[in-house]
Amino acid sequence: MLAEVIAIGDELTSGQRLDTNSQWLSRELGLLGIPTGYHTTVCDTLEAGVEAFTAAARRTQVVLATGGLGPTADDLTRDVLAAVAGVDPSEGARILEQAGDLKTALVMTKRAVSVETARRLLSDHDGNVRRAIQA
Repeated sequence: MLAEVIAIGDELTSGQRLDTNSQWLSRELGLLGIPTGYHTTVCDTLEAGVEAFTAAARRTQVVLATGGLGPTADDLTRDVLAAVAGVDPSEGARILEQAGDLKTALVMTKRAVSVETARRLLSDHDGNVRRAIQA
């Protein structure tokens, strides 16, 4: 299993702030036995975020993000993740509410299946979400 940490923010890409979160997250992942293969720092644009998360999802099994979730207009992480998943941003809350948990919601979104089918896929694969959501 390999992880990637994505740090989001214009303040990071401009050099205005130092990204210490990625360092800390990588150390903590290491303590869990999960090596970090990539650190990506991305600016606050939808296009850059989609590109970063798409690449990370292709090359690693664990993607952690830091930054980009504040209350300001340039915090687009929710929109980025919706675009990568191919769903309307407003659909995320509805899907999660319907599913009841994040793993089931991820399977429902990736495989375009019902709650029942998503739960069966998860149980059939002993909870291995990665295998269950592969297209």
